[in-house]
Amino acid sequence: HISVEVMRAARRACAAQVCTLFATGFAALQITVGRLTVSQDVVLGVPTGGQALLPNDNLIGHCVNL
Repeated sequence: HISVEVMRAARRACAAQVCTLFATGFAALQITVGRLTVSQDVVLGVPTGGQALLPNDNLIGHCVNL
């Protein structure tokens, strides 16, 4: 459970950096995994970028905007 105060602070931080909550949470996950594994090279992925939900059938390749 994430408190309302923490969510508000996260949203303000995201707005100040012009990024999404997903990108911020994903970065936090990468930092946490890196610290837990004592590794500087951490590779995490997301199985889908949501392009299947787009109506554009002409899209080729993967679009990334984290």
